[in-house]
Amino acid sequence: MKTAHRNLAILVSTVSLVLSACSPGQPSAPSSSPTRTSIPTIAPTPTIAPTPTIAPTPTPSPTRNLPSRSITTDWVVTGKRTVENEAVTLAGNLLVKRGGSLTLRNMRLRVDAHSDAQYRIYVEPGGSLYIYGCDIASTTDTNNFLFVVDKGKFVLKDSTLRGIGQGGFSTATQYSGLALIGVQGADVEGNTFYHPRSTGIALSGSNHAVIRNNRFINVATFRSNSAGGEFGVDLASSSDNLVSGNTLVDEREAVFVHEASWNNTIEHNTFLGAAFAAVSIRHGAGNTLIQNNQIGGQGHSQSVGLYLDTTPYPTVFTNNTVNSCYVGAFLSYAANATIANNTFNQFAPTGTDTAQYLWKLGAVYVFRSRDNQVSNNLIENAADGGITLLFSESNAIKGNRVSTSKYGIGLWFDANKNQIENNSLDGNATNMILDKTSGNIITRNNLNAGEHGDFDSGGDVWSKNHWSLYSGKDRGDGIGDAPYEISPAGKDPLPLTAASAIQTYSLPKVDWKKRVDLVRGPGYKTITGKVVWKNQTVNYVWGHLVIAAGGALTLNHSKLVGASGWGDEPGIFVQAGGSLEIDYSEIIGGEFKSPINIFVEQGGTINIRNSTLQNVGWGSGMEMGLMLGGDIGVIENNVFDGCYSGIVNGGGGHYSILNNTIRRCQFGIVAPARGNNSVTSGNLVSDIVESFHP
Repeated sequence: MKTAHRNLAILVSTVSLVLSACSPGQPSAPSSSPTRTSIPTIAPTPTIAPTPTIAPTPTPSPTRNLPSRSITTDWVVTGKRTVENEAVTLAGNLLVKRGGSLTLRNMRLRVDAHSDAQYRIYVEPGGSLYIYGCDIASTTDTNNFLFVVDKGKFVLKDSTLRGIGQGGFSTATQYSGLALIGVQGADVEGNTFYHPRSTGIALSGSNHAVIRNNRFINVATFRSNSAGGEFGVDLASSSDNLVSGNTLVDEREAVFVHEASWNNTIEHNTFLGAAFAAVSIRHGAGNTLIQNNQIGGQGHSQSVGLYLDTTPYPTVFTNNTVNSCYVGAFLSYAANATIANNTFNQFAPTGTDTAQYLWKLGAVYVFRSRDNQVSNNLIENAADGGITLLFSESNAIKGNRVSTSKYGIGLWFDANKNQIENNSLDGNATNMILDKTSGNIITRNNLNAGEHGDFDSGGDVWSKNHWSLYSGKDRGDGIGDAPYEISPAGKDPLPLTAASAIQTYSLPKVDWKKRVDLVRGPGYKTITGKVVWKNQTVNYVWGHLVIAAGGALTLNHSKLVGASGWGDEPGIFVQAGGSLEIDYSEIIGGEFKSPINIFVEQGGTINIRNSTLQNVGWGSGMEMGLMLGGDIGVIENNVFDGCYSGIVNGGGGHYSILNNTIRRCQFGIVAPARGNNSVTSGNLVSDIVESFHP
């Protein structure tokens, strides 16, 4: 690594960050639940699929020539009833009571609300609702209604829904579109969801659902909308569900699987535009299979293809085609994942928002993760790197083909004890980088000449790799007669004189029947008064630690240590009117579990002096480390070590960022290009991945 310079690696950009607040007649038989018998042990590298076109919005059959009527009171169903071939305007609630069963067929239903969430469609426990070929919407674009099925039976087919969600019926469904709570075996197929202000469909505690061949569209047209809905499909504490054959357009997070969600299958879907991620697996979800999906396409970019964080349980991401992303697969605080048999290419998304620079991490990015396998992937034209590991150990990188990228495989900062085996690295600017790592085994790789030489700072074990620039002679057994030197301190003592055949590696076996209870902390903690932690060690066990308006937290000569559970989203949030003071203290996130981040919202105040922040942050968005979005503060004489980002000024004003030491991070200091009355001076920034030059 080159010598550090004052304020080196300060990224200047128009920071306008996309923040992920992870903050929720006789019917036909439902389709069968997904099975895992079709998972290949070895799968061929997929070919690149053509970008799918978006079909025009279908005109639902019931929109014309239907007899109409109005209902001006609640529509209550207590027995068995079928309504078909008519148009109904409802100025009230539709309530299916326990024991009631309602079938709607070939209908147009308009909910005439005069305020947001004034009315609801609600199926209570023991009720049933079956919908076929219907057009269901609010009468205006501003007043949505709620749609909740609570432990009832539910089928929705060949219908159109719009104007649902964004209400206040309960915490569980506040921002949900179609909310299924404790529903077993729901069948949702062939529908179109328009959800510019809500999630498309949200499952909570719902299992064995089939969500197939639907279209989820974040806005009323196919244009993107930064104020649009959050998720296309949201699975929380929901298991054994199938999400297949859907098209998801311009979502924030298109499919979100989290909490105690197990054995879900996401396959054969098309993702066209995601401000945050096409597929997110987070907070202790396990045994998720993501296969045979098309992520991205011309004119539709994603920040992330797969976002996998804070879960140690198996995730299999295989046979997907990922393009037009800033990062193809992002693993953070994750374990036992398999990223295999995928194609990653076209890492030049449309759009010019330079804030997305913070997402430009290449094809596969692994941060503080262990025991994962990255194998048999085809990676091309990754301008920000092929496969990257930071602070990640005991991973297997095998059988990948990386070409014409910034670098082929790069390991930084305690990315130790990894197996780098039998990869083809061809025509990358730099094929292999190992900086401040040790104990890695690098063997039987083919390294064809790049623009720069390979880099090894020492401490790793090279053996039997093939180097196109090797000038020695074969000693008679396929091994060269002299070692191959790797600048500045590496050496392959047994270089091969002929290239190795690239194998296709088997996927690790997964016990698809396994379930693990989710470990949670005590939930959120809110500070509304003055709290002082002095001369003490505090275990951070919460999800969010919220410093609300009027609240003030002071750490003085104290240590805050990450100790949260997999189901938590640990972060200190300083809200408007709140303040955080850290003096002569330590904030220490976990190495492979229990991270911590600090996020200052607009109107919040923070001062950090003479302190150490270690392992803070775990991803882009609001989880980058120290994220300053407030109005005033002093960050002075601190050490930031091993963080995802050191300091990110997300547009907040009147900050003094002075004389800090920032080292061993992905990014150093991120500051807005336009003036915001902040001062950034005298900082020592070194060992930053983004500024690495071999």
